[in-house]
Amino acid sequence: MMYECDETEISKIRLEVRRPQEGKTVLCINHIIQDKSNYIHLVLTMNTIASSLQFLGRMKEEIGRDRIVILNSKKKLAGDCHHAKDIDDVIKKFISKTLSGDKNIKVVVACCHSKRFNESLPDLLLWAQDSINMKQKNVKFVIHIDEAHKYIPENINMVRSFNDSHFVSEIIGYTATPDMIWSNDVSDELFHKIFICDVDKTDKNIINPKYFGVECCEIISYDYLVEDELVREFVNITDPEIPISEILIPETVKYHFKNIANMRQFWYHKNSPFTLGDELTLISFINYILPTLSISHDCFSYNFIPAYTRKATHYQTMELIHKYYPTSNVIVINGDGIQLFRLSECGDEEGKLISQYIMSSNDVNEYVKHIKDREEQTNMINSLLEPSFMIEYLIKNTRDLPTFVTGFESVGMSVTLINKSLGNFDNVFMAHQQYSRDKLYQLCRFLFNYGRWENENILKIKRTKIHTLRGSVTNTCLEYEKNTRRLYMEFGGKSCTLREVRGLDPLDPSDKEIKSTNLKLLRLKNPEGTIWKKFKVYDGNDDEQWENAIKFYQGFRDKKIDNRSIPKRVNGYYHCSDSKGVGLKTVADIRSFEKNKWYSRFQLYNNQLKYARLFVGYDSVDEPSEYTIYVKYIELDDSPENLETLKKYCEKSNRGLKGTLDDDRSDCSSEFDLDI
Repeated sequence: MMYECDETEISKIRLEVRRPQEGKTVLCINHIIQDKSNYIHLVLTMNTIASSLQFLGRMKEEIGRDRIVILNSKKKLAGDCHHAKDIDDVIKKFISKTLSGDKNIKVVVACCHSKRFNESLPDLLLWAQDSINMKQKNVKFVIHIDEAHKYIPENINMVRSFNDSHFVSEIIGYTATPDMIWSNDVSDELFHKIFICDVDKTDKNIINPKYFGVECCEIISYDYLVEDELVREFVNITDPEIPISEILIPETVKYHFKNIANMRQFWYHKNSPFTLGDELTLISFINYILPTLSISHDCFSYNFIPAYTRKATHYQTMELIHKYYPTSNVIVINGDGIQLFRLSECGDEEGKLISQYIMSSNDVNEYVKHIKDREEQTNMINSLLEPSFMIEYLIKNTRDLPTFVTGFESVGMSVTLINKSLGNFDNVFMAHQQYSRDKLYQLCRFLFNYGRWENENILKIKRTKIHTLRGSVTNTCLEYEKNTRRLYMEFGGKSCTLREVRGLDPLDPSDKEIKSTNLKLLRLKNPEGTIWKKFKVYDGNDDEQWENAIKFYQGFRDKKIDNRSIPKRVNGYYHCSDSKGVGLKTVADIRSFEKNKWYSRFQLYNNQLKYARLFVGYDSVDEPSEYTIYVKYIELDDSPENLETLKKYCEKSNRGLKGTLDDDRSDCSSEFDLDI
């Protein structure tokens, strides 16, 4: 059952917190199919082709391709769903389907890149705000954000604006590592306390015991290895007096790069920038462990060796695998696509590296275009949408040989590498001690939910061996796994703080936080929906509209407007201020600003109940003669509680105070909650 926010609620944000591969995609689809209203669901997936296709493949089966719009620049990625190249195309689909009474559009799927947050969704909400049909039919949006721990913090200001929109019913984030989403600021109404979705109201099956977690694995730690000694052995520098520096990346590895000139030619060792990691130690560790594994050269096994961020580590890992297991299939997943690398087996080409890939920017359609039957072609595309099935397809002719998966960025969040046919991994390598606890846990692509597997496949599940360079890495993953399950089991259906979910006592709020909270509780006399007055300027009616705007301002304030409170003209355009500073503003800027709380851009004073500010927004930055004058005005209730709060927390009235600027001055850039 969908949770619909009450209009009086401040936060519409909900979190679906589950362990990696525990069924977050299923939960998202359940939210949608259980919603019997005419609401539209905006699904933002991780910004990779692999995860977008994976998400889409599961959704088409459950919801129906005729009710899904794919917002993407590449039409063929939409397959047999509706395609939209931009937000105008999406709106046309809404008008022709949802608002016309035809079979309505239920889902829009798009990637989570910044353009969607900063342009596409705001434009869609602005259109909804101006659409009479949307209002009459009570059509609203539910926003789903996959991998919320990454995309909510990166786009937090836009998420706040979506939360303020009347046309957004709910914002649901999906994550296994939610800590970064919370705010420690008590006055943050959206992110200090966050609602955790209740398991019982989404999918009870998700808490069944058929989940293969870190605790199900055999952990083999190599803490006894000395990193420098490991590296020296690998690069064949045994003299301790010779420093390990400027070790060149092999030519065979550089061969896989299109633009070699721009790449760093040396391996990173210690003190690498950002979290690129000690690449020499990683590949030395892989080189040390590989020959010790009991892997048959002529029998299928499934092994996972995630590398580091740079592609050089991916291709070097591939070469090391072939060094010790020359018959193996090596799947490399990164920005170049999903690639299969094998060594040729006979003739003059024996031992030469050959490769084939199935998914890159050209996508899987290229690989099935020879199929004439449309239904058969569609079924083939659908079966290849998930990376695990792509892997299975790639190795279909060499299925009875050892198979390894490597790469990094694309084997992280949102990518499924295990299915009931392939089975789970025999061996996993983890030497990523430079990563934070949440990134380490996200790397656990070897975990899976087998609740829907048949018994014959369940019986084939192996106890995965995790080979870790440092035991602290797997200890972190075990701890995070335990805490994540505890979070949704104990806090599901509740709003909670980060300290609460960590089992800590809540902090006492600071004086600043108490002040901010109390000021935000002030009650308005005029409803929040009637705090803007607009005066449209066009065809030379400037003087008349400015006179009307100033007359309205003065009538509301019961005082003459000060010249400092009127926006100033600079190079033919009026300049005013918003949260981004003083300058030329468009109508879209002001509309975005209209979504803010009533107190935004006001400095409150003791014994003062009425406030007003002037703004100007231009229809086009190329046309200075057409613009709108906006008056934002509020009147506080004269209740004893309001007066006492103003007296306790606000400065004396600005009237008559020497040297004090008027509260409604046009270039004032403060609002009370930023000044405390």
